[in-house]
Amino acid sequence: MPIQRCVLNAYTGTTYRKALLDIRDRDLVLASAFGVSCREVDLLRELAGQNRKVVFIVGTQGGFTSTDFIEAGRQLALELTNLEFIVDFQLGDSIHHKWALASPDTVLLGSSNFTRKGLAGTCDLMGVVRDKALYRSIQTKMARVRKLKGVFAAGDPEFVTAQKAYEPRAYRFQDIELQKVAAGVKRNPYKANSPLPSLSAWLDSDDAQSLRIFGYERPLNKKELDADAHVRGAAEERNFPLKGVASYCPDRAFDGPFLDVDGISKARRSINPAQVITAGKSGGVTVVLARRVPWRDFGFRMTSAEVKLIAAIALEKSEGRLSVSEMRAALKPLASVRRR
Repeated sequence: MPIQRCVLNAYTGTTYRKALLDIRDRDLVLASAFGVSCREVDLLRELAGQNRKVVFIVGTQGGFTSTDFIEAGRQLALELTNLEFIVDFQLGDSIHHKWALASPDTVLLGSSNFTRKGLAGTCDLMGVVRDKALYRSIQTKMARVRKLKGVFAAGDPEFVTAQKAYEPRAYRFQDIELQKVAAGVKRNPYKANSPLPSLSAWLDSDDAQSLRIFGYERPLNKKELDADAHVRGAAEERNFPLKGVASYCPDRAFDGPFLDVDGISKARRSINPAQVITAGKSGGVTVVLARRVPWRDFGFRMTSAEVKLIAAIALEKSEGRLSVSEMRAALKPLASVRRR
């Protein structure tokens, strides 16, 4: 059979997404270095619905693959008998592959991840080749990867344990990514003056990630104020700049960027981005000292309507993290308003 070739990106008229959706009644195998959005898991459902079998494997290098994506993929694989969802939980040693195989001999290969940008081809390029030798070579490589320690399918008994072990590591990497945003490392210099997206728009992008929150509905009490004074004194001795620094008393100390959710006044709830300066403990009370930062440090800005909806779920949780799915679900009423 002669080799047939074509190129997929946003400028050729045929994107990676469209090419995948054009594949029907085949055995389809896909690999991606990472996955971010549950919206792409919806695409896996569509592909499984129109093909004999779909196998999807995703890597975890850099902790970029979101915990939301993994859980949504696991649930879908348990639901659909013709979908196998595999995660390489080896982090730095995990796969960085970006390809798809469609039986009997079609190979899609290039730089596109299974993400919104990658599938749209705005920054990536995929080539399509019909070549049995290449097809079989990648199949052999995939079979070797599947046997590696730390690579599990959703139905494997080890999957959930590996998933839980991955989550705190992924959260640490996500906090680092936010700190890169604050440092300007991820900021496009040619879009320096462009307005920040709303939270809703950010959640629909490949930049979306879980966010640490701390919500409170009362000021510090006397015991907490005493502990705060002690922790501040210790911080000043270590020359921490404490001007404009606020105090928080969580159940457990935390670090990095977070959303300060102030619910003291039910009529005027507010959310502000913040960054931890230091933390300490006195008299059994944990104190975190943090400074509020500009919204640009988080890469988005919240509208007043978004603040109201997110504050409600954040105050209910009090402290911890809000997943992308939780935030999207909370903002659904706004989507309904926009569709009217």
